[in-house]
Amino acid sequence: MHYLAGLSLGYAVPRNIAGQVHSVFDRACNILLSDGALFSLFSRQLANAPLALRLDIAGGLEAWFVPGQPFVLRNGSWRSPQCQGSTHALPIWQPERQPSQLSHAALRRNVQQVQQAWCDWQQTRPLLALPTVLLALCQQLQQGIAQQDTSAVLAFSEQLLGWGQGLTPSGDDVLVACLAVLWRWREQQAVARHLLHALQASLPTQLARTHSISQHYLRQALAGQFSEPLEQLLAQLLTQTDAVALQQAVAQMLAQGASSGADGLYGVLLTLQALLPPLDGENE
Repeated sequence: MHYLAGLSLGYAVPRNIAGQVHSVFDRACNILLSDGALFSLFSRQLANAPLALRLDIAGGLEAWFVPGQPFVLRNGSWRSPQCQGSTHALPIWQPERQPSQLSHAALRRNVQQVQQAWCDWQQTRPLLALPTVLLALCQQLQQGIAQQDTSAVLAFSEQLLGWGQGLTPSGDDVLVACLAVLWRWREQQAVARHLLHALQASLPTQLARTHSISQHYLRQALAGQFSEPLEQLLAQLLTQTDAVALQQAVAQMLAQGASSGADGLYGVLLTLQALLPPLDGENE
């Protein structure tokens, strides 16, 4: 039996797992757990995630895993019919949760830098750019957040759910990023906390409208769990003034999937821009 070495383990991975292979791709394999969550095995090219084990393998996971196969992780050792490995002594990935300390002026400068990077990406990849209809829905969601209109936020969030192509549709990627910002600002802004609670109550009843893999990421987002690129982007954007480090975090975010990272980047932007106070009313 082939041994696959590990690189790192997400902080939310349980000690014991018993499931079956749900889906397999070149660089990722998803294991369906009894509670409906997906535990993922990633190649080394992919970033950390809360419920994932990164393997020291370049790709080709289809050679080792087949949908429907059993998978077991017990006491630090995992096994499937064709391969096995260990999680003993692996570094645990855990995002650093720093409170936002930037002034509104510094935060606006960071937002402008990210906005320019997103616009450049959209212009150079027209086939992957967000379509006009989806942009209109996003703008309506942004307006609802800015106006603290809970009914509008819930209505447009439900319209975004499952909107787009692929296993994680663009609308879902936007929603995950929106939830990430609300989680980070829930202690600072009552409106962020209120909207987060409203979405936590509403979205779970609608998740069947999108793909099972996207459902998993949305459930994690509703529980405050996000991928390493998104966590790093928010850490740089909300707490640091290093333009080069922010540029690197944006690049890592944009490298996620065909357009998932860019769609998530837009979700971060629209939510922050809605939550920031008007220029005339802020204390710099």
